Amino acid sequence: FLIVLLTTSFFIRKTYFSYALHDLKDDAGLFVDALTKDAIMRKDVELLKKIVEKAEGSYEIEIFDQKGAMLADTKEKVLHKCQAFGKDEFNIIPSKGYGYAVREKEGKTKVVYLAIPIIEKNSVMGFVRISTPLSYIKNTINKLWLYVIFIFIFAMAGSSIVSFFLSRSISSPLLKVTKVAKEVASGNLRERIDIKDRKDEIGTLANTFNDMVERLNNAQKERKKIIDNISHELLTPI
Repeated sequence: FLIVLLTTSFFIRKTYFSYALHDLKDDAGLFVDALTKDAIMRKDVELLKKIVEKAEGSYEIEIFDQKGAMLADTKEKVLHKCQAFGKDEFNIIPSKGYGYAVREKEGKTKVVYLAIPIIEKNSVMGFVRISTPLSYIKNTINKLWLYVIFIFIFAMAGSSIVSFFLSRSISSPLLKVTKVAKEVASGNLRERIDIKDRKDEIGTLANTFNDMVERLNNAQKERKKIIDNISHELLTPI
């Protein structure tokens, strides 16, 4: 259960983080349209400001030109000389259509950065970068982790109960076999193992043991009969 729990936790974290990145990509894609492309081409900072105002409070949106210069962001701290290239999130993964990185912001909180290219006629004319605190993703992962823990606690409790009754169903007839075996070993051949309606290995063992005791009992009766006959033949001449 512990191995499964740890493995499940690893896959939940990995899978949900991938889904979270995909959602961030979709959110960033909302800011890539013909209006944004036109504003980038005309370097219309005021229009880009209005475009990024659509961003929700949980994340920040930044728009860059093809050279990596920031044109607009949700914090309205436009720095045209701010170069973004060199950051890991701008290494776009072709199969995914985005690049991402996780790093500390201002030496305090960890932030997830994701960038998607703005493409026009097969040429990259800019980038949209979306960022959100890693804590938003971690909080959801932790909730999922708690759900998994509760599920496994109930599963372990249920399996423990099943295991208890299963072990009792196995140990109880074996205790009967042991008790009868001791009686037979002490010479009491009248004892039998009373295990009815068992078609498994334990039932086979009990039936075999009963057959063995029956044969021993018959053998003892035959021996007693032979000894009695010999004694009678010896006493007759006398």
